[in-house]
Amino acid sequence: MKSKMATNEPRPQVFAAFPGKPPELYDTVMRAIEKANISDSELTFHAWPENDIAGRPLNQPIVKSIEKAAFVVADVTILNFNVTYEIGFAIGTKRRVYLIRNQTLKQDDDNISRVGIFDTLGHVGYDDSLRLAEKLTAGIDQTPLETNFPLDQKAPVYILETPYRNDDMGYIVSRTKKARLQYRSFNPSEEVRMAAIDSVKHVASSHGVILPLLSTTMRDASIHNIRAAFIAGLAHGMRKPTLILQGQEGPVPLDVRDFAKSYRQLHEIDEYIQQFALEVVDSMQNMEPPATPTTDTLARLTIGDPMAENEFQTLNNYYLRRDEFGRSIRGEVNMVVGRKGSGKTALFSQVRNELRRDTSRIVVDLKPEGYQLVKLKEFVLDHLTDGAKEHLITAFWEYLLFLEVAYKLLEKDKNSYMRDHEIHPHYKKLQDTYQKSPNVILGDFSERLRELSSHVLEEYNTKTQQYNDGRLASDDITEILHSGNLRELRDNISRYLEYKTGVWILFDNLDRGWDVPRPATSDILILRCLMDAGRKIQREMQRREHDFHCVVFIRNDVYQLLMNQSPDFGKEMRVSLDWSDAEVLREVIRLRLVYNGFPPETKFSVVWPKICIRNL
Repeated sequence: MKSKMATNEPRPQVFAAFPGKPPELYDTVMRAIEKANISDSELTFHAWPENDIAGRPLNQPIVKSIEKAAFVVADVTILNFNVTYEIGFAIGTKRRVYLIRNQTLKQDDDNISRVGIFDTLGHVGYDDSLRLAEKLTAGIDQTPLETNFPLDQKAPVYILETPYRNDDMGYIVSRTKKARLQYRSFNPSEEVRMAAIDSVKHVASSHGVILPLLSTTMRDASIHNIRAAFIAGLAHGMRKPTLILQGQEGPVPLDVRDFAKSYRQLHEIDEYIQQFALEVVDSMQNMEPPATPTTDTLARLTIGDPMAENEFQTLNNYYLRRDEFGRSIRGEVNMVVGRKGSGKTALFSQVRNELRRDTSRIVVDLKPEGYQLVKLKEFVLDHLTDGAKEHLITAFWEYLLFLEVAYKLLEKDKNSYMRDHEIHPHYKKLQDTYQKSPNVILGDFSERLRELSSHVLEEYNTKTQQYNDGRLASDDITEILHSGNLRELRDNISRYLEYKTGVWILFDNLDRGWDVPRPATSDILILRCLMDAGRKIQREMQRREHDFHCVVFIRNDVYQLLMNQSPDFGKEMRVSLDWSDAEVLREVIRLRLVYNGFPPETKFSVVWPKICIRNL
């Protein structure tokens, strides 16, 4: 071996990232670095405490050290925000990251398992400083992870969603949509763990990343913030526009303190997202040529994202249209039922896209989440009799669905009604009626749903103050939802629809966040009332000779409970999604492989052996 004294050339540096606590871990790693530096290794190991940080941003010397390093060693015995950020930054700057774990200390296995990321990157264990020094100087492959992925022009933004959809998260998503930014996301309610390779791909293919941080008082905040640290490091390492949002509670972690945007009121987020949108547009306009794809078949192979929402822009290229699609598009069903992960949302998107091909058809695609009705359930349903509950919630859905149809009609023709003398007077009447609604706002459907729920609550509280026992009559309940305005709205919509080929209301995601496998009784009531309201509107509009359909997509366990609690639902026109046919599954996989670059005529029996080996 060449002696390190035989040349004056500086030795390649290796940066070591590890937490300062507990002392046993810190001291062991520091001693290992000292031993490695006095060995015959051709590398110099550099630890973060050695950085000169006086008078400078706290993370600047660390970032510079990573950028100069040949590779990075990182200890993940105990998950740490700053270390995780540095791991992500190193991967983003195309540095190999060599993960280590102290086997003598209590392992953070539970958090690592829940976070994901590190259980797919791999690590090596060590017992003491001598063994660790030996591993560090044994010759480490410096090949970094693949980060060359084509930029996604159709969905340029990647959002890390919080474990629970609170008002803040809903507002961030709503404002992103309002900024006309299509996005992909990691949704913890859909994906149990975060895979490192998938995260790298999503960030690398994005023009911008949005990361909300959680206060330590929130449930699963530590899990979410570690994921946020990794994504933030990746995004900064890849020089992506990154919006890190932090509410007023809790300190901003060290490594992102100079980048995070703090807010006290939700409306303060508007300015941040507006500026972020400009940065994303600028990135898209100054896009460099797509990265050259790797020639390694397995490295470039992708079988799909766990969330269909993340592939809405490309799903049509490999979606297999089965009988369920045909029955749905022909209006033969009003419910689509399937277990979680069976493809309900994928079918939802394909039906929606196919219906939109007729530009004179109105397609109202609604994707709320159950948490937006929590206030309504907690403060209203608990104080009403069973009959009053059904009456109120059915009226609630009826009013909301008519509002959404009106909103879609006005939105669709806002740039053309001035040039069309036939629809102009009907447009103005519908617009005036719609704007009379006290809860009309310009956000997305989730915001309008939450606003109407809050309005019902306020009206309910006002009404109950007039009665000592808090009981409301049917007329009082109906008045809460402005029945006069509803009739006017319905009539104006009907007249306007004479110039359209029909209306389709597609309702998905209502059961997201509901308990599995047994949702609450109030959740089932809300679903049943939605179905009743949808049928009522559909019958009424069809009597007026309008082509009108309402289709709801739900989990099969929710449907079964709906059946058990509502005997009259046995005759519902529904379609069930299942994957019991092996040949159909093979065709789905084949289409996906063809999308990855295999010839379109390739047979499954030919392509499968090219990527898999037989398990003997």
